[in-house]
Amino acid sequence: MVKETMYRLLFELTKNSKRSDREISKTLHVSQPTITRMRKQLEKTGFIQEYTVIPDLSKINLEIVALTFMNVRREHETYAPCLKWVEENPNVLVAAGGDGLNRNCMMVSVHENYTHFSEFMAEFRSKWGAHVSDIGSFLVSVKGTLPKRFSFKSLERIKR
Repeated sequence: MVKETMYRLLFELTKNSKRSDREISKTLHVSQPTITRMRKQLEKTGFIQEYTVIPDLSKINLEIVALTFMNVRREHETYAPCLKWVEENPNVLVAAGGDGLNRNCMMVSVHENYTHFSEFMAEFRSKWGAHVSDIGSFLVSVKGTLPKRFSFKSLERIKR
């Protein structure tokens, strides 16, 4: 019962993390102190990593989301500085190793326009081109209507 209520709380927070514990307690039919205690437990155990806003990128002058796939040689002496550059670059939203499309890494970045994206990739290639191969990007314009915008709201409907 407690585990299921914690999941329900987590999913209520993914829908709208601004809601008060009192409001959520009414939805989940448990006391407000229980919700507060459970929220703190979810934070402490890492189920909640952060509370954030998902802005409309076009309204803050970011037009392009780039999904870039590549192969990276992961020798320590070359890989660590590349990771640091990616971690510190404000345009990079997420980067991770993986497997697919005959590539071993991916990066998601945001850009004002195509020129900015081109400059970003030129800098990336000039710094890391000797350690990175098979680079390919898929560019998405966030202007206009998207079939489904980025959100975690539907997580609770996933079978687990």
